[in-house]
Amino acid sequence: MKTIFTTIAIGLTMLGAKANHFSAFNLKMFDNGMFSVVIDNNAACAQSNVFTVANIQPGNHKLKVIRYFKNPYSNYPMQKVVYKGWITIPPKAVMYAQINCHSQFDVVKVEPYFFPPAGGCDNGWDNDDCDDDYGYGTNCGYAGNGWAPPAPPMSMCMSHMEFMQLKNSIANKSFESSKLQVAKQALVYNNFSSAQVADLMSVFSFESTRLDFAKCAYGKVIDKQNFYLVNDAFSFESSIQDLNQYIAGK
Repeated sequence: MKTIFTTIAIGLTMLGAKANHFSAFNLKMFDNGMFSVVIDNNAACAQSNVFTVANIQPGNHKLKVIRYFKNPYSNYPMQKVVYKGWITIPPKAVMYAQINCHSQFDVVKVEPYFFPPAGGCDNGWDNDDCDDDYGYGTNCGYAGNGWAPPAPPMSMCMSHMEFMQLKNSIANKSFESSKLQVAKQALVYNNFSSAQVADLMSVFSFESTRLDFAKCAYGKVIDKQNFYLVNDAFSFESSIQDLNQYIAGK
């Protein structure tokens, strides 16, 4: 049975550049665990067991891999940086890599990056039956030509450093209204993860402020399927019901 993986795709394309000037990069954990990455200071907040960059410039890239573990004391997962360093992407190639059990970056396989020939799945990806390629997900079966084009760019949330700066700035304000004002200013130009919204809500002193911010932040959250995490930041059940009614009316 084919395993379906959630793929995080980040388009790192240059204006006017041809697609065949780029390479592709696939990463997973040795045990298919959940993780997220920061590549060239661009953070992908959503957790997944496979990370894919469809179009990436060949050469050196800075990579940080954050592993997620179940937290027995909280609904929030535990995090640990399991790899931080530089990787080299070869030109016009598809690189398959993994973080091994010793937190080392291992290249599993490198193949030529063939662009869509006419018909069939025999396109150089070495997956004759359109099955998973080394456990990284399917590369075939798009538009009848046996090739899947790069996925569109995914929205990024604030990096950990930027988020901590924002949180400290909010916490340093003396008045609740000032804290909420700064938080809403950050929503204008930034996206957030559900966990980040819940974390910011803990800075506010009043339940009404937390509810106000949660409603405003919902539209800027990139992983709405995890928005239930903000419920833990409320003190009253009525606030959760109010928020759910607001979301239902969106």
